[in-house]
Amino acid sequence: MVQIEDPDGTLQVGKQSNRQSIYDLKHVAGDVAFASGFATIINAAIILEGKDSLSTGAQVGIGIGICFVWAVQNALRIDQQGWLNNFAVIFQLGSAVIIVVVLLSMAPERATAHDVFTSTYNGTGFSFPY
Repeated sequence: MVQIEDPDGTLQVGKQSNRQSIYDLKHVAGDVAFASGFATIINAAIILEGKDSLSTGAQVGIGIGICFVWAVQNALRIDQQGWLNNFAVIFQLGSAVIIVVVLLSMAPERATAHDVFTSTYNGTGFSFPY
């Protein structure tokens, strides 16, 4: 049994190929678990918006869709993946800037450093060290 190892394209022969198959299975299981978690987060966001929960089938469909997108991405050449990563970096940085601008512009009043770091409500009965 001969299998091509994903990261560097080398061939694994004999006992090593079985070990590599288990390694690949672990990657698939991790990807599926992450896709399922993503679908759960989408469902939680929909519930927080006040709408009904997604059905189990819809959540499974979202997970399968995410796995399909990852499979397509993995089929790209390395230079195409690099451009996709560049787009992702720009998207994430832009999203962070937009979040900061919205928080600063939409807040009715800004908290002082005293409010943020030393002013707390302590209903536990334990004293704070400061």
